[in-house]
Amino acid sequence: MWQQFTSSFFNKVDTKGRVSIPALWRKALELRNAEGNIVLVPGFRDKNCVEGYAPDEYQRMSAAVSRMHPSDPNRRKLEYRLMGRALPLQLDDNGRIVLPKEMRDRFDLGGDVAFVGAGESFQIWSRARYDEFIAPLDDDEDFDALAAMPWDPPGAAP
Repeated sequence: MWQQFTSSFFNKVDTKGRVSIPALWRKALELRNAEGNIVLVPGFRDKNCVEGYAPDEYQRMSAAVSRMHPSDPNRRKLEYRLMGRALPLQLDDNGRIVLPKEMRDRFDLGGDVAFVGAGESFQIWSRARYDEFIAPLDDDEDFDALAAMPWDPPGAAP
């Protein structure tokens, strides 16, 4: 079974801030032994959305930051952005999380939201912001996705 966060899903945030995590992703979390836990990081890689991680991936990233030299200014930035803003959450019995009001307000996560898979992580966008973000990417006819990826043909030496 698939353990990554793939596909896009659209959902509604209710007036109490509750939103359902997509069922496919709940299964991925189960396979990753997450026990219904996720970690949200506001604006980590993109200032317009919230990024979500299974605990194992969040721990892997945190460990990578901990291996950086203590005086590295990038370590301090990463500690603040990745760890200082992290919000561990537990899914309820219905597969929902409660987004804090501050997060809902900052990222306009009231009403319609987009859950966007990014492999080892996922993003939560306001539907309107996501539509604005994705439109130019969808319209870029010159982008060659296969050429942009590292490519190791079958049988190639590592």
